[in-house]
Amino acid sequence: METVLHIAHQLPDIRVEKMMLAGKDIGFDVQVVAQKFSSFSFEELESCTVHLFDSGALDQFGFKRNSINQIKKIIDNVNPDIIHAHDIYNAYFTSQATHQRFVYDDHEFWSQAIANQEPSGKFIKKTRRTIGLFIRRKRIPTWEKKIIANNVVITVTDQIAEHHRKIGKEVFVIENFPHSKELMEPKQKKREEKQLVYIGKDLSSFGTKYRNTKGFLDIMQKNQDLVLKVIGDRNLKTHGNIISIGYIPHMKIIPEISDSSFGVLPWKPHENQAFFSPNKVYLYAHAGLHTIVPRTFTNHPLLSYSYFNRFEDIPDIVRAKPEYSSNEIIKHARAEIIFDKRYNILKKVYNSL
Repeated sequence: METVLHIAHQLPDIRVEKMMLAGKDIGFDVQVVAQKFSSFSFEELESCTVHLFDSGALDQFGFKRNSINQIKKIIDNVNPDIIHAHDIYNAYFTSQATHQRFVYDDHEFWSQAIANQEPSGKFIKKTRRTIGLFIRRKRIPTWEKKIIANNVVITVTDQIAEHHRKIGKEVFVIENFPHSKELMEPKQKKREEKQLVYIGKDLSSFGTKYRNTKGFLDIMQKNQDLVLKVIGDRNLKTHGNIISIGYIPHMKIIPEISDSSFGVLPWKPHENQAFFSPNKVYLYAHAGLHTIVPRTFTNHPLLSYSYFNRFEDIPDIVRAKPEYSSNEIIKHARAEIIFDKRYNILKKVYNSL
């Protein structure tokens, strides 16, 4: 049996685990190298061998080789047929640790993501982050070009793939859809007709230019006939018509949000949103929610959705009845927005090495 060795930052990470599960289902022995490990989300992966390595900022800046040396030792011991590296830092470590061609799984389009980040925090922390961000902006685009040119690439949208194909020929798209084993049938809850849900932790802090939520909570608070449920923001407190749930395990998200009627992506429109594929909008669909997204977020196969130009547009969208029922949205999602249907693409990726 051939072995696939995944190299990741930490587990659980549903994006990494979907690929691991797919490899296992296809017929590979699957192992993983991770900096941190606490558990797997899928019980089917519990028999997989886990190797650990240390990593720090100096490794990620390219100033130290500690991570590279550890990964090289693991690769030499495992002798995998296929190496599958997730995100730019692990791909860089892998490129330095072995001459073997590998799969670079580009979840985020890192050169664009890092270009849109803004340092935050108080003076000392913000200064450190500013310096770190400056170094990353110098290093990552160079790493990205070399890695894409010399390896096989998976990314999440056609827009990113179009960019990458100007550098390398072997670029495949596997969207950030949920795996069938992520999906729990929503409990038969009463849906609140004017309740929205957002999965994310950036309502209480500024994230990046293309994930700018500033002003959204103000709009919600001015429309007290609506209710906003927020999943995942530990720093946001429940107040008025804002219900903050905090962190919950990934597998429990769909049952938790199935009492809402709308899922929202409350980011101010930004041209770079066409490059990104957040899993949350597909979870909304699998929970039967009508999804509200910024006008510039166009790379989705959703059945039931509305665009907004300004946050002020959102209340009127919620007050209008969606064209499709929750059952119709779920049926479409189960048929079309499912990771399992991309197994054939993963086979092509692995056969390209």
